[in-house]
Amino acid sequence: MSRGLAVGDVDGDGALDLLVTGVAGPTRLYRNVVPGRGHWLMVRALEKSGRDAIGAVVRVEAARLQERIVQPGSSYLCSNDPRVHFGLGRERRFRSLRVVWPDGKEEVFPGGDADRVVTVRQGLGREVGK
Repeated sequence: MSRGLAVGDVDGDGALDLLVTGVAGPTRLYRNVVPGRGHWLMVRALEKSGRDAIGAVVRVEAARLQERIVQPGSSYLCSNDPRVHFGLGRERRFRSLRVVWPDGKEEVFPGGDADRVVTVRQGLGREVGK
């Protein structure tokens, strides 16, 4: 019987792995080793203080627009990877990143190559509406 689930890229290959906690049993790590998964992007959003921007909304524009909320808490006594993961399929690049920070301010960051982790920090993007 299992109790908690944590999701994150444990081995740094861009694929989300699963860590399952057991009740009176072992914790199990399920690595995602599926071949040919396609391109990906992970985004770590940091507030000015350097803390993870819990509650921020991150949008990535590539072939289509995708949106994720920075919300690592989701299961019993577990925390997911605070970085948000985007599957890009065949797209080798993304056009832009847009972040709505927890305080409501919105910034745009330039696009770039896929298959990597991008860290964005509040105050270093171009403010929307200015």
